[in-house]
Amino acid sequence: MQIVEKIQVIESAELKTDADLVCSHCGKDHYPIESVEGVDYVFEKQKSEEWCICIPCKKKCDLKEEQEKKHKSKNIK
Repeated sequence: MQIVEKIQVIESAELKTDADLVCSHCGKDHYPIESVEGVDYVFEKQKSEEWCICIPCKKKCDLKEEQEKKHKSKNIK
């Protein structure tokens, strides 16, 4: 059984790299003057990878992940 490290939301101050303000999911650009961290976008990390994701895309990804968990738990029973 493979253990997968969970994706964590982090603040920009915690970034180890110089992450772009471009959503890694949809490609939308975020600009510091117009966009607000935590409102319009967040940073996420998994292991040593870090990326920016806009809030609407994060909600879609979280919903999809939740649905997959429910589906897997139904198949196990």
